[in-house]
Amino acid sequence: MIAWFIGIVCFLVTGILFWISLTIPDIAPTNEAYNMHPDEVTSNEVRLLGKGFKSDETGAYLLLSGEIQDGIIATGYCSQDDEGNWQSNTDGYEHGSIMILPSNGSSFNITWYRELSPEFNAFERDCPTDDWEISQGDVVNLFLLKQGNDLWLLSAAEEGLDAPEKTGREDMQRIALLTTAIGSVLMMVTTPSSLSSDLKKIRKLSGDMIHLHGSPGALEPSKGPVRSNDESSWILSVPNHTIWSENPYMADEGSELIDEHPIKVGTPSPATFTLYSINGIIFITATTWLASDLLARHGSGFHWFAGNVMRLGLVIFTIIWAYLAFKRWKLVHNIIDTPTSKVRSVAVGAAELVGQVRPGPEGTLSFNVGGDESRLVEGAVAYKWVEEEHVCRGSGEDRTCSWETRRKENASVPFMLHDGTGGILVDPSSWEKMDYGGSLHRWGGGKWRWTVHVFGAGDPVYCLGRVETRKDDEKEEGLDGSIPNAQLIVRGNKDVGMETKLNRGTEFSLLSSLRSTTEAIIVPLLMLVSSIIPFFW
Repeated sequence: MIAWFIGIVCFLVTGILFWISLTIPDIAPTNEAYNMHPDEVTSNEVRLLGKGFKSDETGAYLLLSGEIQDGIIATGYCSQDDEGNWQSNTDGYEHGSIMILPSNGSSFNITWYRELSPEFNAFERDCPTDDWEISQGDVVNLFLLKQGNDLWLLSAAEEGLDAPEKTGREDMQRIALLTTAIGSVLMMVTTPSSLSSDLKKIRKLSGDMIHLHGSPGALEPSKGPVRSNDESSWILSVPNHTIWSENPYMADEGSELIDEHPIKVGTPSPATFTLYSINGIIFITATTWLASDLLARHGSGFHWFAGNVMRLGLVIFTIIWAYLAFKRWKLVHNIIDTPTSKVRSVAVGAAELVGQVRPGPEGTLSFNVGGDESRLVEGAVAYKWVEEEHVCRGSGEDRTCSWETRRKENASVPFMLHDGTGGILVDPSSWEKMDYGGSLHRWGGGKWRWTVHVFGAGDPVYCLGRVETRKDDEKEEGLDGSIPNAQLIVRGNKDVGMETKLNRGTEFSLLSSLRSTTEAIIVPLLMLVSSIIPFFW
C-alpha cells in the first residue's frame, strides 16, 4: 500500500510538472541562432517563437561576443567542502541593464530574460580567492533573444566558453517522465498476481493453528508459539486430527483426499493481463522515451551522459527482468506439468506429493530456542533458529547498525506426509534446502532477538523428490507390510534434470505468484526489444 501510494503521488506530480512545462518558453537550440549584431537582423530572420510564448510573438535568436561596458552579469565566491577541498560557486546574477560593446558594431543594452532562470558558464577558478564577478572589461559570449527593440539575455559564458543551452521546458518534461518511471516501477514490482490476491482473501477466513505434539496415536496440542496465518498456510480447510488414523500409513476416515490436493482442486489459471504488465509497459515507455529524449534533443554534456547511462541501465534492467521472469515461469510450469501422485498409489522414482505433516515413528521434537526454557517450541519435525545481536559500529555519519548472527541451530526427524489416502515417510535431512516459509515466532528485547522456523505437525507440505524402497534396518518394529506405501520413503536425492523441493505449503501456495505466459514471457521480451530503441534514435 505504501508503494502504491508513492506511485499514485508520482503520477500526480507527473501531471503537475507537465502542466508547468507548458508555461515555460521553448527556447531554440544555440545552433539555430544567428551569429550577427542585433542591428543586422532583418525581418526575414524573425520568426514565431512557438510553444510557451504567446501565439503571435515573434523574435530572433542571436549569438555574439562582446565586452561589458557597464553592469555585472554574474558574481561568485569560493568555498570549502567537508574534506577541505576548495571549489568555485556562482553566487548571483545582475538583473539590471547591462551594456555590451560587440566587436562588430555599436554598443547595446541587455537584460536577463525574466521568465527563465539565469545561466552562466564560467571557468573553474583558482581558490581560495576573493569573491569574483564578471563585469566591466570582461569579454563574454552571449545567447540573446531579440523581440522588436528589446534584447533579452538567455545565457552567457566567459570568453572561450560556449553560452549554455536553455532547456528549461525540456528538463521539466524529463523530470515528469522520470517521476512516471519511478511511480510505475514501484507499482509494477508490488502488484500481486491475480491468484495471490484471491488466495489472500480466502486465507483471511482462516485463523491461527496449533501444532500437535507427540507420536502417532498419542498426540496433544503443543506448548509454545501458535502458527499465525501466512502465505504458506492452509488455504482451504485443515484436515482435522480427529479423523487421523492411529496407523499413520493408513488412509484417514473416508479415504478422501485432502481438500487442497491438486487432483481435487485442479490447476489455477491466472489472469492474462493485470496491472503488473500495464505498469511495466508504462515504465519501459517512460524510460525509453526519456533516454531517447536526452540524447536526441539539445542539452548539455550532463544530458548526454545521463542519456547514455539510462539507455545502458535500461537494457541491463530488462535483461534481468526477462531472465528472472522466465526462470520463475519455468519453475512454476515444471510444478504444473509434473503430475501429483496419491500416496497410496505412488511408484518408486521421481514423484510430486502434496499433503499434511504428521508425526513419524520417532514422534515430534521439543526444544528451547537459545537454550531458554521460556522459549519452548513443541510439535516440530524440522526446525532452525537463529540468535542475533544488534551491533553498531563507527560514530557520527559513519555509524552503522545491523543484526549479526551469534548462534544458530537446526534439526529434523523423519515425518509422515499424509494426503488422506495414506501416509509416506519423508526424510527431511536428505534435502539440501528446505523452504520453511515465514517464521513461527520471534522473541526479542533490546539488543538481542531469536527467530525460529518450523515444519510442525499439522502444517501443509509440498514435496518433489525421489521415492525409494526402505531398507530393513530403516523399518520400525511392528510395521504393517501389507500397506504398500509403508515400505517407501521419500528423499531429496537429485535425479538428472530434476530439481527437488520440500516446502511448507501446498501446490496452491507455490503457484500463488503464477502469472500468465503473456505476462511472464511475452511482455518482458517486448520490453527488452523496446529498450534497444534509444541506441538507434
